Amino acid sequence: MSIHIKSKDVTVLSLKNATAPLNVSSLSTTLNGWAGLSATPTHDAGAENYKMAAIDGLTAYNIDQDIDKKAVATGTADANSNMYVRNLLVQRAKVNLVASKNVTAYLNTADLNSLDTSTVVGLDMNSSANAVGRSDTQINLAAGSSVNADRADAGSGAVGLFINYGEANIASGAKVNVEKSGLNDANAKAVGVYAVNGSTVNNEGEINVGGEGSIGVLGISYRKDSNGVLKRNEFGTKPNAGNVGVVNKGKIELDGKKAVGIYIENNDSNTTAPHTIEATNDTNGIINMSGQEAIGMAAKTWKFSK
Repeated sequence: MSIHIKSKDVTVLSLKNATAPLNVSSLSTTLNGWAGLSATPTHDAGAENYKMAAIDGLTAYNIDQDIDKKAVATGTADANSNMYVRNLLVQRAKVNLVASKNVTAYLNTADLNSLDTSTVVGLDMNSSANAVGRSDTQINLAAGSSVNADRADAGSGAVGLFINYGEANIASGAKVNVEKSGLNDANAKAVGVYAVNGSTVNNEGEINVGGEGSIGVLGISYRKDSNGVLKRNEFGTKPNAGNVGVVNKGKIELDGKKAVGIYIENNDSNTTAPHTIEATNDTNGIINMSGQEAIGMAAKTWKFSK
């Protein structure tokens, strides 16, 4: 059987608790098999960002090959990278960037338009209403792996990792590099790891961020949508929703003016709701700030330990 896609709004498969592991190195073959197809769908011009699958729940989503999002945007990437970047919508997954593999997103405005998005993000994962807890959703970087993100023209700074009601874990020897490519001047307000809605961050590797007013790890109780509306209880009432937990056991380094190493905030509109808002720079944790007026750790409604 074969399929020809006529619109970017098409979704071929909708899956809940998909069979794991799902490996990027065999992504096209696996998804074609699940759909009963003999080959990857063809598509009309303008429909290249259709969704081969919408997946809610995946216990092992393994990035076991390098991914270059620029190559996807310009049409020179391999089929598996193309499928991963353009044609999958995955929620509530445990994403594992395996040892020595790299995800690179050095993207300009034309690239972002090609990928039908507006913000440069290295890796991101959102939970769903089907989550039992935040551990259902993870981004895990193994030793020797790296995520590299840069807005390659003028615009808002890039984001290395984004996690929404989940856990971001960066192992010793792993790196997150944001606005550090050298392709252009570092854009302002970049973020190394952006964690919202009860998410936790455990850094044992390195987070390196450039740009004025940038943040190494940003942890806030709830995200806001593009209209500035607070997304409180985005996935329903869940354990630990609205909490913030950041632990640095590795190194966080920023060189921009007015940059902040770790920033945490309780932005809940319900001021009486109980939340744990906590950041810890562990005994072995290092925060290096070399820009003027930079701050190592900052918070609103907070508990610190060092």
